[in-house]
Amino acid sequence: MKSQIQLWKSKGSCPRPGKVVLCHGVFDIFHPGHLEYLKEAKAQGGNLVISITADKHIHKGPGRPVFNQEQRAGLLFALDIVDAVYIVDDPTALPAIEVIRPDVRCKGPDYPKIDDTAGDEELALLEKYGGHLHITSGFTASSSSLIQIRCTNRGIRQNRYHMRLYFKNAALNIKGLLVAVLRHDSHFTGFHFGQ
Repeated sequence: MKSQIQLWKSKGSCPRPGKVVLCHGVFDIFHPGHLEYLKEAKAQGGNLVISITADKHIHKGPGRPVFNQEQRAGLLFALDIVDAVYIVDDPTALPAIEVIRPDVRCKGPDYPKIDDTAGDEELALLEKYGGHLHITSGFTASSSSLIQIRCTNRGIRQNRYHMRLYFKNAALNIKGLLVAVLRHDSHFTGFHFGQ
């Protein structure tokens, strides 16, 4: 399993003393729901470790992921609350759990409502070595559903040409904004991007 997980970057010696908390996901288009999820996860322990799904395992529609795995990892690592970011060459968090062995694995509030075989396997693995699952209480909003709502509101949901244009423009706008923010290392609407 170790070959399926690669440490992208770590702040200092990670893990530091205290619990290790793992969050896993795609984190393609970062939104306030993601931030609330990560803040609640950080409150569960001293080390917030995020594993992201590698690009080749993301099948969420045309033009996805909007941001490649390096860009997604960089955005997450820039958040002060994040201690380490891993890229997982698997569609699930199982390799990350196997290697990192977190004390706590956080999932969003939608987890109990979905049929998730991989989630059941994760839970069994956590329980095997004494880890546990924490379901966060924040609101649920996936990047995919937000994109779908946005596209539906514009009447272009079924048109692949327009979808590609939408994703290309969204990526350029967000990428330009992130570059500007990171270049100036300043506060931006409540988010502080670390060094």
